[in-house]
Amino acid sequence: MALARLVLTSGRSVDLAELRFTSTYGDLFSTYGDSLPTYGDPLSTYGDPLSTYGDPLSTYGDPLSTYGDSLSTSGDPPAGYPCEPVNDLRIRELLRAAERSHPGTPVHLVPPPRERPDQYAGGLGPVEVLPAVACVGTFHSAALDPAHDPVLYRSRLSVVWFQPAPRLPSGCDAERALREIDWAGLARDTRAALA
Repeated sequence: MALARLVLTSGRSVDLAELRFTSTYGDLFSTYGDSLPTYGDPLSTYGDPLSTYGDPLSTYGDPLSTYGDSLSTSGDPPAGYPCEPVNDLRIRELLRAAERSHPGTPVHLVPPPRERPDQYAGGLGPVEVLPAVACVGTFHSAALDPAHDPVLYRSRLSVVWFQPAPRLPSGCDAERALREIDWAGLARDTRAALA
């Protein structure tokens, strides 16, 4: 059952089968709060890869560790701030979580807007802020290959995007960048799960 139906700018209708919202910065910055609601099948058998307990930024230690030990001399995670290295790391973690939640389904990132407010630059560079809500959604549509049986095959794509508020995208009212996805070039036909 679909949570919502989107109409892409190409005219294709796609069904949103699963959607996970999280705060873009999770527990890294206390001012951004905790995880936001999840809609659809939470994959409870395997655990929610973006839940408070599975959030890659809070569970697996220092999210800036790839930038060297010089960031923290006390052994504690560094006092972070939104900047390009932190944002890039967060995006990579969301993409990996999407890949793990639906193996074999292609994953696409809708490039997020990056705002650079005029603020003091820290040791990792200037402040760079992404929209407040990170979204991971799984979409289904009719098969791409006309030779595939329309009952047995569906095209699928997992998408990571960012938006300012936890809002369910639907119809033609979704974020424009989300509606401009090149479905034919990114999605893949798979056998539909029979109930």
